[in-house]
Amino acid sequence: MVQVYPSILAGNLGALCSEIEKVESASGIHLDVMDGHFVPNISFGPQTVESLRKHTDLYFDTHLMIERPRRYVEAFAQAGADRLTVHIEGSHKVGATLEDINGYGIDAGVAINPTTPIDEVSNYLDSIDTLLIMGVEPGFSGQKFQPQTVEKINRVNSLTDVEIEIDGGINQETGQRCAAAGADSFVAGSAIFSYPDTRQALIRLKKRIERGT
Repeated sequence: MVQVYPSILAGNLGALCSEIEKVESASGIHLDVMDGHFVPNISFGPQTVESLRKHTDLYFDTHLMIERPRRYVEAFAQAGADRLTVHIEGSHKVGATLEDINGYGIDAGVAINPTTPIDEVSNYLDSIDTLLIMGVEPGFSGQKFQPQTVEKINRVNSLTDVEIEIDGGINQETGQRCAAAGADSFVAGSAIFSYPDTRQALIRLKKRIERGT
């Protein structure tokens, strides 16, 4: 079954709780954490995650686009994250970071940027629940989907049966292409929150993506 995680960063940041209520039918919420170093943007930290956790039981798919994520594993785990995904390109020992995440009993993921070869994650596939493939350069929403993402999905499927998540540039058309290649879950921001009826936008997007499976 296709899973769609609305990226709350694309919503109204002044009314996050009400934005989450609009997408309660989603598989979960995607939380983009950015530190201004790993990517040229800043979003929010564990305090925001903890605050939002009090208002929903939705799965928190937490994407750490930060330089040294191992420092913050405990804080985000205790704040209520259900999955922590870290970038292979960050300045940290990936294996040790994943071990810490697994030690807190939450799901672990690894993310790779568009220019990073799939082979660089091969040593970590046994330690993760999800491989997040970026369809755009991380840091800003609204970018154009990079077509080599589909080739990466095919490559991953030849190596493992781990969950494949796609983040960046996802809309009805690109989602269908990725689903046809074997992707399992999708992060969408503007494809959901840019529409007046957010609830219907989510339902419509998921249905269209499922046509590609």
